[in-house]
Amino acid sequence: MKKLWFSFAVVFSLSFAVLGWIGTRVYQQMPPIPRSVVSTDGTVLLADGDIGKGKNVWQALGGMEVGSVWGHGSYVAPDWTADWLHRETSFVLEEWASQEFGASYGSLSAENQAKLRGRLEEMYRKNGCDPATSSVVIEPVRARAFESCLQHFSSVFMSGEKAYAIPAHSVDTPEHMRQFAGFIFWSAWAAAANRPGDSVSYTHNWPYEPFVGNRPTGESVLWTGVSIIMLQVELNKTQQDLAAEPGTVRELVSRNFARLQAEGYLDVNGRSIIVKDLPGLQREQESPQ
Repeated sequence: MKKLWFSFAVVFSLSFAVLGWIGTRVYQQMPPIPRSVVSTDGTVLLADGDIGKGKNVWQALGGMEVGSVWGHGSYVAPDWTADWLHRETSFVLEEWASQEFGASYGSLSAENQAKLRGRLEEMYRKNGCDPATSSVVIEPVRARAFESCLQHFSSVFMSGEKAYAIPAHSVDTPEHMRQFAGFIFWSAWAAAANRPGDSVSYTHNWPYEPFVGNRPTGESVLWTGVSIIMLQVELNKTQQDLAAEPGTVRELVSRNFARLQAEGYLDVNGRSIIVKDLPGLQREQESPQ
């Protein structure tokens, strides 16, 4: 008994040690929540505390019951991080295409599209968070893209969207709507901006968005493959284990009854079971299995 308690204590201690280490790493590596978001021309998009207040608006809506953020939540509505990131980057590409080529992005040649995408990726992968002021600094074109996304999200959450099961006036005031949009913008910023000194974003390049270079990394592919292989090995092992088991109670009874009948202990006459060798059945019962 003491050995069992000792084993339990070791497993318990190691498990919580690992959980504590992982929790510490998550806290150390989490994306910073900036005090403000400003553009290089001095425009303040989000003031001190707006992102945190926007998170509260999100939670008041039902949080992960209404769409998802970073892939966590329900799928009745879109992943708002992915939706915002794609809308914002599409706005920037369309504006650049109009300014430089006088045409829509989709109508440009592959060479010119690649040129704009390269510039876009460079802009979005740049972290932009100033540790001294705890502010994220973005280009004016991103500030205009923010306003465009805000308009779309206001339509969804203030006017309602039946396709997403979101009723009208889900967000009650323009102030709350801007704060909520700020929270979603922050999640999209963290999904695209590289970690300091690294070449992957805070979310390890999730969600997939080729406009900003968000593609699965080699590590993601490797560990996904390892997980699938281990799962398959375990499933195969489980299937083999199950095949070696006697099966269901009904199958077990049927097999043993057929064996006892074949060995002359029992017989069946209609719906009656005739015991032909009672001493033999008793010996069968007492014999070790």
